[in-house]
Parts: sequence; structure tokens; C-alpha cells
Amino acid sequence: MQDNLIKTVYFLWLGLCLSLTIATQSRIEIFSLSMGYGEISLISWLTICLVTILIKKKIVVYSLNKKLFVFWLVSFCLLLLGCLYRLILGVNSQFFYHNLIALFFVSCFSFLLFSFHRQKQEIVLISKNIIVISTFIHLILLIWSIYNPEIIGIDLWRENQRYQSLASNPNQLALFFTTTPYFCWHFYKQTHRHIWLILITINLVLGFLTKSDSLLLGWLIGLFVFILAHISYIKSLAKKIIIYFFILSSLVLSSPLLITKIAASLAELFNKEGQQGSARIAFWTNGIYPIKQSLLFGWGPGAYSGLSESFSNGEAHNTIIDWGTQTGILGIIIYVLFLLWICSFPLKSKKTEILAAFTSIFIFSLFHYTLRHPIFWFWMISIIFLSI
Repeated sequence: MQDNLIKTVYFLWLGLCLSLTIATQSRIEIFSLSMGYGEISLISWLTICLVTILIKKKIVVYSLNKKLFVFWLVSFCLLLLGCLYRLILGVNSQFFYHNLIALFFVSCFSFLLFSFHRQKQEIVLISKNIIVISTFIHLILLIWSIYNPEIIGIDLWRENQRYQSLASNPNQLALFFTTTPYFCWHFYKQTHRHIWLILITINLVLGFLTKSDSLLLGWLIGLFVFILAHISYIKSLAKKIIIYFFILSSLVLSSPLLITKIAASLAELFNKEGQQGSARIAFWTNGIYPIKQSLLFGWGPGAYSGLSESFSNGEAHNTIIDWGTQTGILGIIIYVLFLLWICSFPLKSKKTEILAAFTSIFIFSLFHYTLRHPIFWFWMISIIFLSI
């Protein structure tokens, strides 16, 4: 009885820690490092894990965490080679320490999470706790913001237009919602349907309020993949024909609205108000140039793109390009192979909603640099375990 209570409290605490990683507006300085309360909480969890390893003098290695370990090992080798190359050429990297510490943090977090929670039910429980706790927090703050747009000095809205809750950027909050509607649907099919249906609705509303077009695009493409994958698994030809007819009819009827909305979303993604041309394409182009200059292993931790020119200490706002500037083409290949490995789990299990969740967060990552965020890695790990 006492053991069950301790486990329940532990998983609730870990779920709260991960939920608080979104709360980036409120940060404190520790040893000249700016950290949020969620990151500090996760550091305490990492410390507990490391102490456990020292006491037991062993760590369980199995197929899943072994692949993750190889990914991070090769990645840090490439980061080191890129850093040495950058130092030899005398190229400045303003955000070197910030990126290096962030990558080291998420690598330790993801590997230890894989190592200490090898049972599917444990990851499922943590996922449920994160969704429930975060949804409750962001909903309460949304209701609060109706009367007061601030709470203890934290702006809940970006310029009174985009809901950001405790995050310093609405897109950080949007990253959280990339997978939650699909995960909620997965849990909806199992038990407590009315609760998960309510949570799906709230998560969709909160996600829309961030006004993140990359989130909307990820959701739409994820939904498209969900429908196509679901149809492909239907054996009856008659049912397939009926479903295809229904989809085509719906697309024809709603095409003016869909085309307008998708065009507006793409325009927002690829253009910046008040500027001529495409700011996002400029970021991508200026991010590709540094990759060409150090093709094999990149330039090490840092930001090497920029709006006006390359090597301006700006991010490319594209995970693949940003990772390529740091680890080169070899790093991109390893990252893509890692993504394909993760994607293989929902494909093999034929769990269409989990495949849609993977699609959604992948599409989102094409417009933001997501590898530094613990929640990104937790969602990727959840995709694997929810597919088993």
C-alpha cells in the first residue's frame, strides 16, 4: 500500500516537472546559468537517478536505450569535431555554452528516462499525468487572463494576441500541444472516454489560441496521415470506396475555406510582417551556407544562421538545418535515421493516432529548433512506448 502511494506521488511529481519545463518566463540564475523551475526540478530527478546508479553500481542497457546512447555518442563526437574546426578558423559562437549545456541536459534526461522506465505502463502514466496537469494549469491561467492578462509579473498573452501561458514564447507552448490531441485520442479508446474527450477539446482550444501556424499545419498534416493510414488498414474494398467518396466530397465542399486557411498559414510561416521577401527562407538559406562550409561535422554547439547573413548568431528555425550547422551532414543523416527508427514503431503496430502524433511534431520541428526542449524528447519516447 505504501509502495503504491510512493509510486503514485513519484509519477505525479515527474509529470509536474516535465509540465513546468514549458514555464520559461520565470527563471532564476544558478552558477551564472539561467534555468526555469521545470529544468531545476528535472535536475533533481537526474540527481536521484545518478545516485541510484552509484548505489547499485550498474545501469540496465537494452535495445532501446542502446540506440539512443549511440545517437547521442556519435552526435557529441561530431559536436566536438565541429567545435575544434570552428576554433581553428576563429569563428565566433555566441550561444556555444547555452546550446552545449542544453544538449547535454536533454541527452542525460532522455537516456536516463529510457533506462529507468522500461515498462510501457510507466511511460503511459507519466504521459497521462503531463497531459492532465498541463491542461489544468494552462486552462486555469487562461480563465485568469480573462480578468487579468498577468500573474505575478508573467505575461500570459504575447502582445494581447497569442496565448503563451507561462512560456516566454507562444511557440514553446505550441510544441507541447503538437501531440496531445492524438495522445488523448489514444487514451480515449481505452478508458474514461468522456474525460479524454473533454481533454481533446481543451487541448485543441489552447493550441489554437497560441496562433502557431506551424502547430496548425502539423495538426492538419497529422490528421491527413491519420485518415490515410486508417483507410489503408481497412480490408473491405466497399468500405474504402465509401470513405474515399466521403473524404473527396468533404474536400470539394470545404476546399475554398481550406485553401484560404492553408495559404494564410503558409504565408505566415514563410513571411514576416513589415519586411520584404521571406524572412523564414532567409533564415533557412543562411543556415544552409554554414553547412556547406563545414559539410562533414558542422561547427559545434551554437547558432550559425541569421536574418541578414550567415554566422549572425541566429537560429535557422528548422531543426534539421540547425542540427546540420552544428553536426554537419553526418549529424543530419544520423538524426533522420533516428527519426525513421522512431516512426517505425507506430507503423509496425498500426496505431494511426500515434503515427499522426509523430507526423505533427515532425512538421512542427521543420519551423522551429526543438532538440533543446525536454518535452520534445519525452514525446518522442512516448511515441515509441505507446506504439508497443
